[in-house]
Amino acid sequence: MKKLIAILALALLFASCKKEEKTQESSIIPNSFMGRSVQVQGTVEVGNKKVDILIWDSGQIDGDIVSLYVNGKEIIANYTLTASKKRLPVTLDNKGYNYILLYAHNEGTLPPNTCAVSLDDGAGEKNLVLSADLKTNGAYNIVVK
Repeated sequence: MKKLIAILALALLFASCKKEEKTQESSIIPNSFMGRSVQVQGTVEVGNKKVDILIWDSGQIDGDIVSLYVNGKEIIANYTLTASKKRLPVTLDNKGYNYILLYAHNEGTLPPNTCAVSLDDGAGEKNLVLSADLKTNGAYNIVVK
């Protein structure tokens, strides 16, 4: 019986040590990234930390090559945008503020480099366009409510 009580006490102790979920209260977009300044291009809200990020070229297909980063972590590298949507499942780090950043490897034949983005949080899609050139990166705040 004493062993059972000890096991239950340990179980309660571990359950009470549950990791606190952090909430990021303000933007964490860096001022510069990979030697280029960062332009904040907007803020979008999602209802879930697990999102699918869809990317494509929504205008004229002009050979834009991009890398995308979420909170500084590369989610796709040297990808040539097409008219077809590419789905990237991502789990955001923070409740509150996160960010997505576009790094342009070129500007295609029609500058600047633009990337259509849709964030699907399971309840709906939020659409935005990121823009970058060879001197600046484009970024959006993603706020998890």
